[in-house]
Parts: sequence; structure tokens; C-alpha cells
Amino acid sequence: MKHFLHLPILASTTLLLLLSHPITSTNAEDVLDAYGNPLIPGQNYYVVPYSKNDGGGFAWALKKEVSLCPHFYVQPLDDSDGYGEYTTFVPKSYRQNTITVSSDLNIMFSDISLPPPPPIICRSTSSYWLLYDDSTSGMFFVRLGGSLRNEESMFKIEKHEVHGYKIRYCPGQSYSYGYGYGDVAFLGDVVCGDLGVVYGYGGRWLGVNNTSPLAVMFV
Repeated sequence: MKHFLHLPILASTTLLLLLSHPITSTNAEDVLDAYGNPLIPGQNYYVVPYSKNDGGGFAWALKKEVSLCPHFYVQPLDDSDGYGEYTTFVPKSYRQNTITVSSDLNIMFSDISLPPPPPIICRSTSSYWLLYDDSTSGMFFVRLGGSLRNEESMFKIEKHEVHGYKIRYCPGQSYSYGYGYGDVAFLGDVVCGDLGVVYGYGGRWLGVNNTSPLAVMFV
């Protein structure tokens, strides 16, 4: 009898433990490279279009603009055989050991040497991507100069509607912009947009293009 009297107490204790420490599960889906392996933070990858008809990978270039300091922008290559620059992904969460779909992350060119800026006037430029609101053209471009785990430099990798993946700017927290343009969506004071090829300033660049997001893969 004594053994049976303890059973309700044990069941109640177990229930309290479960309620105070709920079992958590995650449905986060890994982003896969072209060989079916999960993307690993800190490793080098080439980001290239899923279709060769969309050109080559991503590089950097100096955009022709009126500016006291030089700014380097992310530029899709015309050559479909060009892989561009090595790219690294850094998740916002320190606990992530793989890159997952829809998670906030930084993107950077991991193996480049940018020209030094003019002395005194301009600061050196980092190789982290950021979204830049160009007031002259009314478009959003991706350029270099971001910082680690800063909302301005936070992107996501999402499933593309047709094939492969797409890169999207839509940070988990608010980041204020003064104005918007075109098909850029606003959620409160958060600007969101899929990245694709945009044209201007005598070239083709990576920027917000919700009408035709670029399908990419990672090699």
C-alpha cells in the first residue's frame, strides 16, 4: 500500500517539472549548399545565380556617384562562369551552428582587400553587407561597410518561389528609414525587400527587387 500512496505524489512532481521546464523543439530548416550540405557559419561559399542565364556570382565595385568618400557596392557579374568573391555568413544567434532558413544573419566578403580611403576625411570600409537607401535614385542598394550583428546589416536566406534560395532584407527588430520607394514593403518602421538585380549609375547592382528576386545557390 505504501508504494501506491507515493504514485500520485510522483506524478504531480513530474507534471510540475514539465510545466516549469517545458520541452522545446525547433522546426528551423537548414539552408543547403549545391551538394546538399548545411551551410556552416564562418565557412567560405560562392553565392551564384541558380540559373546561368542570370549571370555570375557577386563581386564589389566602386559606383559612380557624387560622394566625398568612396563607397563599394555589391555587383552581380555578367559572366555566368564567374563565381565572384568568397562569402561568409554569420548568424545573429550565437547558438546556431548551421545557417537556417529565415534566420537573421550578417553577410560578408571574406577574402577581399579594398582600396584605402582618402586620409583623415574618410573611414575605412568593412566587408560586411548593408542595405543602403539611395535618396537620389529612390532605390535600395547593397553596399559594403556594415557591422557585425547590426540591424542595418542583417539579412535572411529564404526559399525562392521557383527554385533555390533568395536573400532578403527584413530584420527581426525595427530599423527606421526616412522614406521608401517602389515595391519596398514597410512593416511599421521596418523596411523589407527581396534582393535582385537593379540597374542604375551605369551598371547592374544588387539591390531590392521584389518584382524579380534573384534565385541563388551556394557552392
